[in-house]
Amino acid sequence: MSIKTTLLFLSVFLSANLFAQNCAAKEFKKLEPKELVSHFFKIDKFINDKYAFYTENNSLYAVEFNEIKYLYDKTQALVFFSNYLLDSDGHPETCHACSGFLSIAKFKKTGDFWKFSSFTKDCECGWGGWGETEIPQLVKIGNTYFLSHNHGFLGQGVYSGGTNYHEINDYKSVLSFYEKNNSGGNVTYSYTSKVKLEESNGKIKAIVTYEGTGFIEEKGEVENISRQEIYFYDKSKKEFIKK
Repeated sequence: MSIKTTLLFLSVFLSANLFAQNCAAKEFKKLEPKELVSHFFKIDKFINDKYAFYTENNSLYAVEFNEIKYLYDKTQALVFFSNYLLDSDGHPETCHACSGFLSIAKFKKTGDFWKFSSFTKDCECGWGGWGETEIPQLVKIGNTYFLSHNHGFLGQGVYSGGTNYHEINDYKSVLSFYEKNNSGGNVTYSYTSKVKLEESNGKIKAIVTYEGTGFIEEKGEVENISRQEIYFYDKSKKEFIKK
């Protein structure tokens, strides 16, 4: 590696670390959109207080402040930002499979200030289609919070969709269930799914119910796959385990 390349690498590395340290050091009296956007993103230009452009890896992006979700009697907060890759004309990419991506900043209330806790630049809990992101829903079961988001895809007469649940520390997916409808070709089938989350004796239980028919690849046949599955949440492993 040449001296010039080494110096360039060190410059990028130190710049990234300095930016991360600046993010971590900041406390906020109020969680204001423009201040938050400028704090977590290296902004080139603001369009308004909630929407701005930034450049990363020679690509132009837009970032949008979405909303704040409060937890634990407003002692913690999750701040959501949508990011969009822009085309050469400065418009978001809007193809069918194009998805924006979601960033989340987490804060804890300390006295009169909101203290930075963590920042996730690209969270798997909010991708979408047609260039959009989906802001996940905050779900509280007992004293435990999850983020849930729906997803779906339609192509060649086949619809596949479902819902994912994520825990709120590193946003790991802890539960997923799906539904599918095939109305194209020689094989047709359709099944739906729904989940019920509840707490009993300090344990969180998920009851997933499937109804309808599905294609069994091993048999090459369509069968009734209606059933009910029960999962219990393991807080130490941060995942739902099937009973």
